[in-house]
Amino acid sequence: MGRLFTRTGVAFAATILLSACQSAGDPPGGTYYECNRGTKLRVHYLPNRALVSADGHRALSMKIVPSVSGRHYQSTGGTRLSVSGRTVTWNTADRSAPQTCQPVAMPLQGRTR
Repeated sequence: MGRLFTRTGVAFAATILLSACQSAGDPPGGTYYECNRGTKLRVHYLPNRALVSADGHRALSMKIVPSVSGRHYQSTGGTRLSVSGRTVTWNTADRSAPQTCQPVAMPLQGRTR
């Protein structure tokens, strides 16, 4: 009986450690998009923010901002993501032209950085 509790305790501890590791980094999965100028996005939508990774770079945390239509997210540096239906608009700077992005079923291999 002692071994059963030991095995259960070890399994429980392993589960806790694995979940802690997962939550500390970039969450698995997400929604993948390919934009009209070749940018590839991976977006994790959370209740009050989105984590956006562009072209395989480190995820950028973007807060949701009030909007009359659709969902809009903005980083502290001014990068914006707007969601309208299945399409997103990605804009990295105030003076750059926004990119229109469509969802893709899975990341496109060999074309990411």
